[in-house]
Amino acid sequence: MSSSKLFRTAYRGYNKEDVNNYIIAINKELEDSQKRFTTLVNESNTKAQNDFRRIQELLCEQENFRSAVCQLEELKAENEALKKELESIRKETAEKERCAETAEAYDNLCAKAGEVLVIASNTADSILKKANDEAEKIINEATDKKDSMIKNITETATNAADGLSEYIKNAVDQCIDRINSSIRAVEALKDVPEDTIPVMKYQKS
Repeated sequence: MSSSKLFRTAYRGYNKEDVNNYIIAINKELEDSQKRFTTLVNESNTKAQNDFRRIQELLCEQENFRSAVCQLEELKAENEALKKELESIRKETAEKERCAETAEAYDNLCAKAGEVLVIASNTADSILKKANDEAEKIINEATDKKDSMIKNITETATNAADGLSEYIKNAVDQCIDRINSSIRAVEALKDVPEDTIPVMKYQKS
């Protein structure tokens, strides 16, 4: 924008009041820009400080977490060692108790084994007999079904063959009758004079 449009002209130059007002406006705008810039800088500094403080807190929490993990691993190792020691003590105690009860347990086991063998033998015989009876029943049923199916198939085939034979016989008899009839007609024409035999005339269509 040219200065001629900002200031009114006056004797020997521009109007002094317009120039002063323009300078005041420019200074005010600069002051406002300075205030906005200062506000933005302060806000940026505050945000940066908050971010830095949060990063420090996160790093501290991370370090505490690592320390807690290390302590947890140490506790796990101690726990595993205690478990192994306890298991060893339990095995030793159980071994001593087993040694004290072995003889009685062996006798009881032998007695129970004998009873179980007797029961198993009786049960096996019963199961085997039942299986043989069931197998024989299945075989008999299958045999009966097979004989019945063969009988039905044979009867069906016989009926079909009888029907076909009867049909063929009737057809042959009809053909023979027609042939014999034709032969008799031809033989009857031998004794008829030729001039009395009617002549068939064909008309053109």
